[in-house]
Amino acid sequence: MRKIASLAMLLVFAVVFLAGCGAINRTVEEIMTGDYVIGTIDGDNFESEWLNLRFTAPDGFIMASQEEILEMMQLGLDMMDVDSSVVAWAEMAVVSEMMAMLPTGLASVSVATERIMLSNITIEQYVEAAFQGVEALGWEVSPNDDLRQINFAGNQWYTYTATVEAFGIDWSYQYLVRRFDNRMALITVYAIAGEEAHIDTLINAFAAY
Repeated sequence: MRKIASLAMLLVFAVVFLAGCGAINRTVEEIMTGDYVIGTIDGDNFESEWLNLRFTAPDGFIMASQEEILEMMQLGLDMMDVDSSVVAWAEMAVVSEMMAMLPTGLASVSVATERIMLSNITIEQYVEAAFQGVEALGWEVSPNDDLRQINFAGNQWYTYTATVEAFGIDWSYQYLVRRFDNRMALITVYAIAGEEAHIDTLINAFAAY
């Protein structure tokens, strides 16, 4: 069980750290975040006025605390040899805001935002870059459908699904993406193949702020 949970943590955070690797190594002046405000976690509840989102962990799911999120982000900085005292969390190119998962690690949801360095990048181009980041790990990614718009928690988001083969296991993923000014928000929801009902449960746990 502990091994699966560890693999799940990698599945959640690997894309975030890959996406931000180059940006974090730029100067702080190049990573300004405008009026961006990170959300807050209180027990089983996450809320972000900036993202217009609230989330309550469903029964059986464990919410990572704010301190645990920061610790996991620090591990990513350590891998890139970046001192957290030099880069303030609010100025980071990629910020992980929330994560909740089953104790087994067989299903999880995470929310992250990324500072957009190319102002003209489209949602489609951003998604393609994210896929390339996952494939760079040696994981096999098979998109299941085209990027499409949906009404999610009172706003228009884009969503797409994929099957990811990682560590010899098949995982079902659903992603939700929305641009907020100069940041992209990415919600990643996954479950081990055959347990996709968890994905619907997690998505339905979100509401407008």
